[in-house]
Amino acid sequence: MSSTLPARRTFTVASLCIGAVLLLAGCSSSSSSSGTTAASTSTTAASGSGATTTTAQTSGSTTSGSGKVPSTCPTPAQLAPTAGTTLPTPQTKNTGGTLVCTYNDPNTGANVVVEFTTSPHLSASDLATAAASQAKAENVTAIPLPGLGKAAFIFTQNDASQNVNRQATTGIVVLKDGVIIGLEAELPVANTKAVATYLTGLV
Repeated sequence: MSSTLPARRTFTVASLCIGAVLLLAGCSSSSSSSGTTAASTSTTAASGSGATTTTAQTSGSTTSGSGKVPSTCPTPAQLAPTAGTTLPTPQTKNTGGTLVCTYNDPNTGANVVVEFTTSPHLSASDLATAAASQAKAENVTAIPLPGLGKAAFIFTQNDASQNVNRQATTGIVVLKDGVIIGLEAELPVANTKAVATYLTGLV
């Protein structure tokens, strides 16, 4: 299998997730009220013979929008401590309000895609809905990831056998100060979470 195929698939997943979030943000901004409503999102993940339900309390109000999209992509040296591997120099696409960084190593199969997008009218409940929808499209479940930004969700695809490095793709989407941080990585889950924490600190 060509090592470039996973990169195209991963970028598509990241873009769809961000796109779904932005679509919801547009709907919310056109119908938002002055009040603040608490929204509860529940996700259930199978674990062995039983099931575990995780519930996250998210605010229905819009974000302050004080965050800024970084002007440049993180360097491989900056990501190495959290990624647990050395990534190549990223391919960069910067359109002002959006920064996309694609790290694709044809030798090791390592594949990481990062996207920062401004969305000052996005609510945490919008993010929850979009993450759940995208995870469902991959036949998995989005789980709340506490401690990152205003809200964050994570899901891991069942695609390890399709990837060059035989590492399943984990997706994380974070909302912080009006900026959406999307991450898709063919790395161990612990490393992907660590990368997401680092990226959140850049906003």
